[in-house]
Amino acid sequence: MTSTTISIMTLGIAITGISIWWVSTTLQEGNKALEESQNEKYDN
Repeated sequence: MTSTTISIMTLGIAITGISIWWVSTTLQEGNKALEESQNEKYDN
């Protein structure tokens, strides 16, 4: 493999890892927001 191919593969892996991290963080925050809104609804 050439260095260009290795660089492109490394970049792709990095982008994939960052994307997975971002999606999981977003989903966790969304779940927290849902729980908070449900708790507020029951409190009122």
